[in-house]
Amino acid sequence: MTLCGLAAVVLVAGCGAQQPEQGAPRDAPHHAPPADSRPRMEQVAAAWEGSAALRQWREGFHPLGPQDWQLPGGFRSGQDKAAYAAGNFALRTGLPDTPPPATPVHWPDGSTLLLPLQTAAQAYDELDRDPDRVPALQVTGVRFGETTVRTSRGPARVPAWLFAVEGYDTPLARIAVGPHELPNPRWSRGRTSTAARLRCSATRAHRTRRPSA
Repeated sequence: MTLCGLAAVVLVAGCGAQQPEQGAPRDAPHHAPPADSRPRMEQVAAAWEGSAALRQWREGFHPLGPQDWQLPGGFRSGQDKAAYAAGNFALRTGLPDTPPPATPVHWPDGSTLLLPLQTAAQAYDELDRDPDRVPALQVTGVRFGETTVRTSRGPARVPAWLFAVEGYDTPLARIAVGPHELPNPRWSRGRTSTAARLRCSATRAHRTRRPSA
């Protein structure tokens, strides 16, 4: 990874990214890192390149970005959008009680990775975070399949549980495998490390959902 590439990862990937101050305009300009940060970047790049942490990042399963429900036509209503954002679902069907078949993660270069799979019940429990609120999105069916996600190694086909939701043709996919623990390279302390930022990013990718427009 080049110094510029590492700098981009440091600035973009982590949950430690700076947020506008309270009361600051949303379009306020973001300032570039100070010039004297280059030696620090070079130090981090040297520690990262060739490290076991980098190898783990390139060989493991690390999703990037949240699991969004990609709806071609958007939500039918603001109520549906709010229910999705809140994790408000109602189960109107039975969940498969048999373990899913062993299904590896596939990358375009032909590499694969076999990981433990969640049951349908485990995936639904993560999905339905606020079951008592109404109105709720009605889950009318579930099947095992695959979905495509962005990862640290590029796009991947990943085993997933596909939930049919009343009123929508596109199923809601929840990946059926958990991400690997993120690498924790041992470079100097004192500032938030690249690995810590990446760890936050991937954790948010696995746990966070954002409603589509």
